[in-house]
Amino acid sequence: SLNRTHLKGGESDMVLTGEVTGINRALLRNGKITAKVSIESDMVDCNQLLRAFAAGSEYAEKDTEQRDSIAQVILDDSKELAQLDTSALAILVIPRNIDFELNTKLKKVTFNNLLLDRVSGKIHIHNQSIQLSELLLGSDIGSANLSLAYKTPDTKGANLGMDLKMDRIQIKELISIFPMIDTLAPMLRSFEGVVDCEMTAIAQIDSLWNIILPQTSASCYLKGESLVLMDSETFADIA
Repeated sequence: SLNRTHLKGGESDMVLTGEVTGINRALLRNGKITAKVSIESDMVDCNQLLRAFAAGSEYAEKDTEQRDSIAQVILDDSKELAQLDTSALAILVIPRNIDFELNTKLKKVTFNNLLLDRVSGKIHIHNQSIQLSELLLGSDIGSANLSLAYKTPDTKGANLGMDLKMDRIQIKELISIFPMIDTLAPMLRSFEGVVDCEMTAIAQIDSLWNIILPQTSASCYLKGESLVLMDSETFADIA
């Protein structure tokens, strides 16, 4: 059992409370590890954690000399980890033998160049999938409610389902986070102001995190008031 167990890795710190079972079975016979854990944190750096997960997967497949080289990269406490471009990582495959139920309460989370705060909700990791249930997200550009399902049967790609609701977000920030919106509604860039956004998507992702557009189904609803229409070549052509 875990009773406010402190973990520190790179820029991330966590306090864990709950139960973990099956560790011996997993180490000796590749059995299942189950966990029901509450996680509290002042900071979680997803950029560093994703690099560590990717390096760990690579570590298991290498010989002794190569393992030592990879271990040194993981232990290197340089700024390179904080500046990681996560888009360069291969897709994350969830192990078959884990079943984790996590309740999160995180003060700050970094992912790429996005800083989130007040992140809370439930995460279930099992059957080679990750399920987020109404995860509440706050940031300096708006607040959001996210439900997501991510499944990786192998390293070739993943299936993704997402339901996202964002409140009072600047249009330019929305487009920077989700460039596909600019493709779906190119005239949106001609406006300035604050909108509410509801987005639902089902997609497949290749091994390098690229969305396979022909196999993507998505819908987006935007609501805004007192938007400002800027000069636009699109509207000039229509006129």
